[in-house]
Amino acid sequence: MDTTTTASLILPHRASSTLALAGRVANQHATAHLFADYRSRKAPNTLRRQDATLALFTRYLAAAGIPNAPAPTRLAADPAAWRGTSWGLVAGFAAWLLGQGYAIGSINGSLSTVKTYARLAMQAGALDRGEYVAIRAVQGYSRTEGKRVDA
Repeated sequence: MDTTTTASLILPHRASSTLALAGRVANQHATAHLFADYRSRKAPNTLRRQDATLALFTRYLAAAGIPNAPAPTRLAADPAAWRGTSWGLVAGFAAWLLGQGYAIGSINGSLSTVKTYARLAMQAGALDRGEYVAIRAVQGYSRTEGKRVDA
């Protein structure tokens, strides 16, 4: 085997290792700034609504008897605050909001916010991908269902 052939067999592996290392470093950097980057792109009114939803989610967790529920500010900034969040908790949150008398539109908007932050937490590696898929499957209420619930 000549030197050119040997080099071509070695270089792709080295390039692959270098690329893999660069990819891991890039992922760590992106993860560290994921929540801040997301929030920097949102309008102030959107952030106020999301912060209010995260405060409601914290209230729900406390009402559900979960000790040391993360503060809303932590849910808005720290992927690790979402560890342990499950589809059952998210579905329970929607049911709790309904029981508290929230409008269907508000409940659906709150679900959307929780799902968005769960997606960010999954991207950051703090939430299991399978659990995120189950959270994403939690459905809100249609107008027709809302009318039946109100009746």
